[in-house]
Amino acid sequence: MTDQKVTIEYNDRIVRQFMLASIIWGVVGMLVGVLVAFQLNYWQLNFNLPWLTFGRLRPLHTNAVIFAFVGNMGTTPWRSSSPRRSSSCQS
Repeated sequence: MTDQKVTIEYNDRIVRQFMLASIIWGVVGMLVGVLVAFQLNYWQLNFNLPWLTFGRLRPLHTNAVIFAFVGNMGTTPWRSSSPRRSSSCQS
C-alpha cells in the first residue's frame, strides 16, 4: 500500500466573477440611494427630468441592492463551498 497525495485544484473563477458583480451592483445601488437621499432634501437634483424623480429612482435602488447585491453575495459562498463539501470531487 503506497501513500500518495492527491492534489485537488478548484476553479474559483466563477466565485471571483460573482464577487466582482456583487461589488459593482453594491456600488451602483448605494450611489443611487445617495442620490435619492439628496433628492429628498434638495429637490433641484431632479434636474427637471421625469426619469430622475424620486418615484422612479427608489425602486431602482431597492431592486439593485436587494436582488443584485444581496443575491450575488448570497450565491458566492454557495458556489465556493459546494465543490469542497461534495464527495464527488474527492478521489
